[in-house]
Amino acid sequence: MDPLSAIGLASNVIQFVEFAGKLIGEAQEAYESAEGVSLRNANVENIANDLLSLHQQLKRDACRTPGSTASAAEEQLQRLVAESTQIAEKLIQIVQGLRGGGHNRRWTSVRHALASAWKQKDITVLKARLGEIRQQLDTTLLICVRERINNADEYRLRHTRRQSDGSLLLRSEIKQQHQELLQAIRDCGARLDEDQIVQLSARLDASAELGVESQFCKRILAHLEFQEIQDRYERIDPAHRSTFEWIFKKPDDSHAEWADFPQWLAAEDDGNFYWMTGKAGSGKSTLMKHVYDDERTLEYLTRWSKENFLLTAGFFFWNAGREVQMTGVGLLRTLLYQLLNTQPTLIKQVFSKRWESYQALRGGFYAWTWPELKDALYALCAIDSLRIALFVDGLDEFDGDHEELATFLLQLSGPRTKICAASRPWLVFEDCFESQPSLLLEHLTRKDIQVYVEDAFMSSKHFLRLRRRSESQALDLLEGVVNKSSGVFLWVNLVTSSLLQGMANADRISELNRRLDSLPTDLEALFERLLRSLESFYFSHAAQLVQILKSAPVPPKPLDMSYADEEGSMTAIQAPIEPLAISDQIERVETMRRRLNSRCKGLIAVAQFGNSNLERVEFLHRTVKDFFDKPRIWAEVLEATPESFDVHQCWANSLLMELKTCDTDSGMTVPADLFRLIQWAIQHVEQCDTAAVGRDWQTAYLDEVDKTIKELVLRNKTLKLWSQPEVFSSGTCFLDLVFQHGMIFYVREKLDDDGFEIAEDDLDILLDNVVNSTSPLSSVVAKRILERGGSLERNLSTAPTLTPQMTEIFLEHKKTLSIRPKPQKKLSFGKSWYNRPLPRLPKQAATKIEGFWSL
Repeated sequence: MDPLSAIGLASNVIQFVEFAGKLIGEAQEAYESAEGVSLRNANVENIANDLLSLHQQLKRDACRTPGSTASAAEEQLQRLVAESTQIAEKLIQIVQGLRGGGHNRRWTSVRHALASAWKQKDITVLKARLGEIRQQLDTTLLICVRERINNADEYRLRHTRRQSDGSLLLRSEIKQQHQELLQAIRDCGARLDEDQIVQLSARLDASAELGVESQFCKRILAHLEFQEIQDRYERIDPAHRSTFEWIFKKPDDSHAEWADFPQWLAAEDDGNFYWMTGKAGSGKSTLMKHVYDDERTLEYLTRWSKENFLLTAGFFFWNAGREVQMTGVGLLRTLLYQLLNTQPTLIKQVFSKRWESYQALRGGFYAWTWPELKDALYALCAIDSLRIALFVDGLDEFDGDHEELATFLLQLSGPRTKICAASRPWLVFEDCFESQPSLLLEHLTRKDIQVYVEDAFMSSKHFLRLRRRSESQALDLLEGVVNKSSGVFLWVNLVTSSLLQGMANADRISELNRRLDSLPTDLEALFERLLRSLESFYFSHAAQLVQILKSAPVPPKPLDMSYADEEGSMTAIQAPIEPLAISDQIERVETMRRRLNSRCKGLIAVAQFGNSNLERVEFLHRTVKDFFDKPRIWAEVLEATPESFDVHQCWANSLLMELKTCDTDSGMTVPADLFRLIQWAIQHVEQCDTAAVGRDWQTAYLDEVDKTIKELVLRNKTLKLWSQPEVFSSGTCFLDLVFQHGMIFYVREKLDDDGFEIAEDDLDILLDNVVNSTSPLSSVVAKRILERGGSLERNLSTAPTLTPQMTEIFLEHKKTLSIRPKPQKKLSFGKSWYNRPLPRLPKQAATKIEGFWSL
């Protein structure tokens, strides 16, 4: 026999054996059954009978409410039930025809098993249709339930609180309707006629609908908002005293190229887009914040909007922040949140598809996309009764296609929408905005810079002393700073600070003039000059501070920066686990401020958020960050750093100190925040250069993190760190996190240390990750976990595929017996053993398991 024929014959034999096994199983079930029908068919018949009973109950419920009009969903439900009833009746008819009977039960069972096989196709088709109907029923029932519970939304309505002034309108309407209802009840006395009942019912429905709408609007606003939505705005310093006042005045003849800003705000036909541009550091963001906040802007815009409702919103791009602060999605989420927060009644109109989804299934809160948000803003700007003014700063900090962004803003502006945007004078923006009203900032700020320098010098007792000695020379020095500034506020800020430091050092006016003459007018050249003026010791420390700041995902707090700047790799490990006194925190922050100023010459500073007390360590300006990003400068920074310095070790120590000093007794500690601290700490330890920091230090550090966690949990019994649902969906443990970050050496050390206690649950969690790991050392770790008492059953059932090495370990372990099938005295064809889910073992490993694939 040729090989192909042999394979075909073998295949036919296997198919016959499988069919015979199923047939015998059916026959045995029918024989053992009291009614002579197999278990599978009996289940089908029972389900069909239950379905008929439910249908009858539905009919009775419908009869109890005569005259009521069924909704579309209820009519669809009736149709689906009627169709499923017909299928159920057919199934019962087929199954009853397969019942056994007669004296020879054994032969009858076999005969009916064969008949069942022939009829199986019909049963399968009917069951498949029932499955389709069930999917339709799921959706239809949800809609029906939603319609029935609408009238119960009063409770939700009473507890709804709007976030803005616009929400008062909805609350007012609800309150008014409630008062009308109460008054109607009082007026009608003890008896109500049918018309009054209908009227009251309509009012109740309207109140419930308002409650649903209120909840939807509140959730959409929360979905648009993000944590950093105001960060960049708050970080921009307000305009210096009496500066930028010219923006609200009519341009004189010397500034003919400057488009009249107040006229643009108030005009209907003078273009709807205004471009503010200027050099890096010229003060564009400060000017944009100034006009955005100033009441005069609203006064002029009100003349433009007339009787229409005026809305304003602003966004400040920031490429040194989080992703959402430099993307188009972040821009649109911010603008829509600010606009709709004042007019929440427009939300369901702007997000109509989400409103439909919420009405039907309380859905509509999926992730935002650029196309959807763009369409929403277009829809809002198209409303006739609205006039919208948008202020967008830092277009050059957008992390995307700048031409696409510029084109979108131009298209968005129109008769109902004014847009004021600011950016550097890049060619892409010049090409897009060349025909729009604009201003070039460095040509307009000379008087502002003079005011700033005068205020800075006049507030210095050292300058006043120089002025008393030689007033004309002192004033010439001041004028020299203004003349050399070229309209760049950032340059003025740094140079003024440098000169004031010279005055404090008792420099003569001649020496101060030489210092001024030696400072370059180009910003990057100025940065380099300031750094090179540092002593080598200070420059080395400045290089470390720059690396620490650049490696932070977000601008750090001064206290955290002070921890990262701490000298000595063991300082954090040896520190006590206790909250830090407020006085000690203040002292550390002030010390950090002074060290930054002396080492970094003002290029890195502690900035305060607007009127809040929240402070962050930041580069002075975006141009400073760009300067350190240059390959040549960054190479010099790295070269000036000692070989023993490791920036990840610095942040690991800072995170450990933050963990040790957190006050868990205050009730302010959130498990999710603690978990993030632990995760970041482990990440930084894993990223450390082992050759520089040493394996012993990594072990000691991780030991201290584990010890700190246990101590914090011990102090606060309510702090169930590893089992918080808001932190992670499934449990984890410290060793598991360490393993996930690749530090297998530490996990092995702890597993080999019999004196190190590990809970059984933690062993199971760890084994779950080890079984699914591709690490070459995972099999070694798994073996040790099993020896320490890890559970095989749970982890083997979740493993997608076992490697040969992992399979070998499981086979050798005594718990392998727990997954083998229990020995059977006789075959039981009634159970579908051939469909039982089994772990997918490699073929070469599967043959080693005695009896695993056999009966």
